[in-house]
Amino acid sequence: MRVLLIFFAILFLFGCAANDELVKTQRTVTYLSAELQTQREELIRAVSRLEKVEKILKEQEDRIIGERKEREREKEQIINLLIITDGLSEKMKTLLGKVDEIEHQLNTYWRETKEEISSIKKALTPPHPEKKLEKSYEEFYKEALEAYQKGNYEEAARMFSEFLKHHSDKPFAPNACYWLGESFMALKNYEKAILSFHEIIEKYGTSDFVPRAYLSQAEAFSLIGDKKSARTILKRLIELYPKSEEAKIAERRLKILLSD
Repeated sequence: MRVLLIFFAILFLFGCAANDELVKTQRTVTYLSAELQTQREELIRAVSRLEKVEKILKEQEDRIIGERKEREREKEQIINLLIITDGLSEKMKTLLGKVDEIEHQLNTYWRETKEEISSIKKALTPPHPEKKLEKSYEEFYKEALEAYQKGNYEEAARMFSEFLKHHSDKPFAPNACYWLGESFMALKNYEKAILSFHEIIEKYGTSDFVPRAYLSQAEAFSLIGDKKSARTILKRLIELYPKSEEAKIAERRLKILLSD
């Protein structure tokens, strides 16, 4: 009986010890599990921070690559511009040379045209008998203009010619000279029309009728078959009065003459 008691006492003592050890083990496992969870969460946060850093680095790398490509494009554009500029410089030199050549030709043609006008002037001897004028120059001009407007071109030409003989220094003189030329145009006396328009250009250079005179004079030359002089007159009109309505008309007519 005593032996049994001792046996059970020993079993009880071993059981208590094992139970204590089990409790300690469970506590250790619980602590280690909590520590492992903490480390796991810390590792997740570290990975997240690393991913953010990698993203920032990737963005910076992409921006650097983009800037490098942009610089390469700018460099290529600069090289292309330099090549184009060199080409334009050569073309500009060529164009300037052509402009000088054209200007020289225009001046030559203009001199030749003036010489031809002088020849026409010498060949024509307009007979105008001297008459004593009793009317004022305003009334005389008005009557001459009315004759032109009514289609009495011969009478208008006679009256405008008479007006210019006696009132060439009056305000209506450029007008009279222009309408004299238009009267001759209507009468198909183109040589005299050329001389009348030339007189406006040479004698009344500041008149508003000058661009119109150039235009009509070019038409007169064209009608007598002198296309070269017509082109010269039109080019001079465009050169001297580039913003005028007559210049726009001259450009259109010049294209037609150049295409003939």
